[in-house]
Amino acid sequence: MLFALVACRLLVLSSAFVPTWLSQSAGRHVCAISLGTVKCWGSNGSGQLGLGDNSDRGDTATEMGDALPTVDLGLKLAVNVVAGGTHTCAILDDLTVKCWGLNTYGQLGLGDSSARGNQAGELGDVLPPVDLGSGNLVIEVAAGASHTCARLFDNTTKCWGRNDYGQLGVGDTSNRGDATGEMGDALPSVDVGTGRSVLGLAVGDLHTCALLDDSSVKCWGSASDGQLGYESTYGRGHKAEELGDHLPVVDVGTGRSVLQIVAGDSHTCARLDDGTAKCWGKNGLGNLGLEDNSNRGDAAGQMGDNLPAVDLGAGRSAVWLDAGGEHTCAVLDNLELKCWGYNAYGQLGLGDASTRGYLSNSMGENLPSLDLGSGAVPMHLSTGLYHTCAGLGDAIKCWGYNSDGQLGLGDILNRGDDSSEMGSYLPSVVLQGVVTSTSITSTSTTATVSTSTTLTVTSSETTSTASDTATTTRTFTSSTTATVSATTTISITTTATETTTTTSTATATVSTSSSSSSSHTTTSMTATVTQTTTTSATSSESTTVSISSTSRTATVSETTTTSSTSLTATRSSTGTSSSTSSPITATGTSSSSTLAGSAQDLDSHAGE
Repeated sequence: MLFALVACRLLVLSSAFVPTWLSQSAGRHVCAISLGTVKCWGSNGSGQLGLGDNSDRGDTATEMGDALPTVDLGLKLAVNVVAGGTHTCAILDDLTVKCWGLNTYGQLGLGDSSARGNQAGELGDVLPPVDLGSGNLVIEVAAGASHTCARLFDNTTKCWGRNDYGQLGVGDTSNRGDATGEMGDALPSVDVGTGRSVLGLAVGDLHTCALLDDSSVKCWGSASDGQLGYESTYGRGHKAEELGDHLPVVDVGTGRSVLQIVAGDSHTCARLDDGTAKCWGKNGLGNLGLEDNSNRGDAAGQMGDNLPAVDLGAGRSAVWLDAGGEHTCAVLDNLELKCWGYNAYGQLGLGDASTRGYLSNSMGENLPSLDLGSGAVPMHLSTGLYHTCAGLGDAIKCWGYNSDGQLGLGDILNRGDDSSEMGSYLPSVVLQGVVTSTSITSTSTTATVSTSTTLTVTSSETTSTASDTATTTRTFTSSTTATVSATTTISITTTATETTTTTSTATATVSTSSSSSSSHTTTSMTATVTQTTTTSATSSESTTVSISSTSRTATVSETTTTSSTSLTATRSSTGTSSSTSSPITATGTSSSSTLAGSAQDLDSHAGE
């Protein structure tokens, strides 16, 4: 449900910059971050969206885009956000962390059990940061169903919230954070062993795992399904003698080291140094991708070299993983995306509701890659309870269960369980712009595409134990030459309101002369024009669109000359524009009732 490595980005504000939103999913809500601001949508019964009420967002078209408020973080900017089952946490630019939503077990770390974010006036500067002790700065936060963990600047880890299975790693089963005196310096760090430090976290429903500085993994909490990977169903962490040097590392195979660790509800997956992925824990629905439904890690002889790697296809390796409630996804070295496990709601994005990964011959070459639209490259991956989201650089697309609007498409219709719902038919989440209700009665598309593509993936990870830092660099280079012939006929009815204010200042020098005299006049004029235009329009049209991909830099010069009087006004501007319309590689007809759109672009940027 969440990532093991935190990403911090330089925040640059520019009126000409189109921000990229990165999403984090869990439970039945999604949050996205861009330029230090956070927006959340989906289930909001406990205030987990941070909007001062408990109304869901994203289940009605007019709730998205500019109508979706940003979370009030006070005077601070966010550098990362994570979504738990029914709560949300954000790391701020001063490296503190704030949490909101359900707080039954103290998972917000505020010393009580009262929810935050479901009433007006509870967020912003009124919401205190989590007290993690004197001078402790947060560089990673991970949120599970009902508990939260933070990796601090010294690479120690503290956890708070629900603890009935020892998932906090403090050597008992008492909750932390739900009463005064339990946080701050009174909250102990997790003992991961002598001389060891934590470089990454993964938090599930009732268990927690840590990636250590020696590229090993240790897990604690419930082991009911083998999710700890210790070949037993006996949990760890509820006694002090079960932690530290007494807590073994997970055996992932001879000579193998771990680069990334992720956790679903009751299963765990690791990305290894050879590019393979190994998963253990609950497997009733093929979550582990081993073409059976037997749990792994709950009995002797199942781990280490006996644990098969997930078959991702001939010659393929994983460059990123994420785990949802009972499904798992991987971005491959060819930048394709594959998902397996539970699929009743289309969360695998394969155009049907058939579960993958528990039947023979359902993995490897037989497991299709997801169609996210022509040219779409998954740069970011985020899975929830029964849904999945992918960041595509300038857009976010989500599919799967949508009962609470967690797909952000302005309705409650599932996506991904029908063949006509993925690819170019799957809209992006609209997080900016004026959202309208657009009825598309029919779409008939025929396209012929000839494409030559060169993709280069560089993935490097460096760990330095001397300075206790971890640096992860992922570079994606895509060079594509495409010849596209596509015709799309769309019948739409759109209602949009747009207000435009334009202020321009121009200076012109006018020279006039007469052929009958020697007189010569030179006049300088400066004019400032401010124009405000408000347009409200309802239109019905049938449009034929030719689709292509262009990127250009242009210098514009305009010259106007009259016959008797020479008036020369030169306007020069230089700019760069880049636009891409993905070629459609399908022939067919589909219909849809309502989609969320923008007044300027129908596919705008973007628990429980």
